[in-house]
Amino acid sequence: MTNRSRPHHVFELPLLALTLLASATGQDDLRDRVEQTRGKDVVGRVAEAFGEEEILVQRGGKRIRVPRERVKAVHLLRDKLEEFNARSLTAADNPKMNWMLAEWADAEELPKLAAVQAHRVLLLEPDHREAHERLGHREHKQHGWLWPEGSRWLPRDEFVKHHSEWGRAFTLESETFRVQTNAGLDVAVYALLDLERLHTALFTEFGAKLGLREVLEPIELQVHSTAEAFPSWGFAKIPYYVPPPHGDFGATWAEGIGPRPHRLFEVGTQALLHRCLARGAGMQTSQHRLNATAELGFARWMETRWSGPAGRAEIGPWTIDMVTVDLARSARKYGVENLLHLGIRDHFYGGPFSEQVDVGTHWAAAHAFVAYLLDEHTDPDRSQQFFAWLKLALAEGKGDSSSVFDDAFGIDVEELEGPFEQWLELHGAPKRPKRRRG
Repeated sequence: MTNRSRPHHVFELPLLALTLLASATGQDDLRDRVEQTRGKDVVGRVAEAFGEEEILVQRGGKRIRVPRERVKAVHLLRDKLEEFNARSLTAADNPKMNWMLAEWADAEELPKLAAVQAHRVLLLEPDHREAHERLGHREHKQHGWLWPEGSRWLPRDEFVKHHSEWGRAFTLESETFRVQTNAGLDVAVYALLDLERLHTALFTEFGAKLGLREVLEPIELQVHSTAEAFPSWGFAKIPYYVPPPHGDFGATWAEGIGPRPHRLFEVGTQALLHRCLARGAGMQTSQHRLNATAELGFARWMETRWSGPAGRAEIGPWTIDMVTVDLARSARKYGVENLLHLGIRDHFYGGPFSEQVDVGTHWAAAHAFVAYLLDEHTDPDRSQQFFAWLKLALAEGKGDSSSVFDDAFGIDVEELEGPFEQWLELHGAPKRPKRRRG
């Protein structure tokens, strides 16, 4: 039966028909709004904002399709996150301004981020009354402010100590990410603030190019206190992301010299690529990838672009170091056609048939090759071709086939060996005798 009270140009799809979209959020999450050229605004959570023909809005258990020609404007939760990030840079380490930002986040319907920001205030000013009250803490005459832990109330130092073991890891959630850690409050707070920056930056720069879907449910990141305690995939201690159906979380560890986890932006990029681009493709194992070279190379390329203090990272131009280009040129024993087919565990994380030196070479080769493809000074059209390749490989699930690469770039991958070698030399790789490659 047709619902005649609904505008004729808006269609509702059953949730089952779009199972590859993000999972359903709360019934009452109406924080996104699509203005139409005529008819009522459509409110809910926008699941896909970059569709050429339509915008998909999720409301409760249904998806609503809004034809692109009827869209006047789109107001996204992500827009508020961008404004929050800009205000956060201005607030710097000023407790007063940071508290004002927490209040702003509450007023703008960002309650999780407001709670993160309240924790941020307490890192700067431990006795800030409003921040404690915002988080539901109790004031005790003798022990000061007490933090809730199950049925108990603990002073801050005892609260932190309680969560210093992984079995009792502290969990804090923002609008886009959830951090679970036993490395301290500061690690959780600053990681979430940096990850929100990564999220909005990735969408601003690449959202339309890749057709990224919005993040409707937080992505989990597990941050262990030390590299020794980190549950690695192989002998190489390198952060990773576990894709569905085996999981949906990233894993890394705290550096020990500061509050920013090791390779935070790299593992965050992997998570966002899988949640927003790979469309829930079921991986054979937790360590399987559709295209490890494209995904991991791009993730490390993104990692190089971030700098600044924890919690206030800023994105800039990509960089590549001498060691990376040297390894990619001198230690690589295979051609670029073989680079496309590297397996994630044995080649990138130290499986039973790999060696430590090889792992470093594979990461360097993948990073350098992606940087080469994205270098607009080399070929202004190639970056667009790279994103076409990434969409084919991940969004359409065509993986690491050489023919998929050839179709995206309009050239056989083998023909890029010489230009790639020249690019590596141009970026500092020393001249050495070429090794025979298999």
